[in-house]
Amino acid sequence: MKKRAYAIVYSALSIMLGGIGIQKFYLGQTKRGVLHVLFFWTFIPTILCVIDLLKFTFMTEEEFDDKYNRIELTYNNNYEGYDIINSALKYNKLINTASIKIKDDKIKENIKELNELYKNIIDISVKDTASNKIAIKELEKLLEYNIPTIVKIINTYIDLENSKIEQDNTKLKNDIMDSIIAIKENLKNVLNTIYNNNVIDISSDIEVIKSTSKR
Repeated sequence: MKKRAYAIVYSALSIMLGGIGIQKFYLGQTKRGVLHVLFFWTFIPTILCVIDLLKFTFMTEEEFDDKYNRIELTYNNNYEGYDIINSALKYNKLINTASIKIKDDKIKENIKELNELYKNIIDISVKDTASNKIAIKELEKLLEYNIPTIVKIINTYIDLENSKIEQDNTKLKNDIMDSIIAIKENLKNVLNTIYNNNVIDISSDIEVIKSTSKR
């Protein structure tokens, strides 16, 4: 995953080296990078590098991820998992956005781990592998209740942290933490299910190859 800090460093390096557009190659914008190299002598790329440096410096991690780390689907709208994956990505972004607002480091870390597990399932679902159909089915199940509910729970926790009402919400906060941990464990089980199914498929393919090679 591309990091905003690296983009800032590369932009600064590019300015010092005469605007050769290192950051463009890092961000996967190869054509723009080549144009920077070809026209560095005009000093226009240097000006653009300064603009990039300012942009990356003041851009939030969320904005950077949304622009440069977004999963680009290679399927058209008729692909059977297109809507499911798009919906899953939206919830992934919602969870990430909500977690930024959490003040408690412990629950924030658990939410981050939960979202990383969830993202792993999404990543598998967009790859052209034997596991992607299983991952899509598991995503569909998660989107029926677990993921929308966890977003609701996280937002409730944010409201509790920001509440000015003087009352003890310790039990409710603990229940929310337990729910997040429970969903996190569920996501681990889902990933194990996907992995185990993939292992079975590969083992079956190996056995077929072995049997045909003996003929």
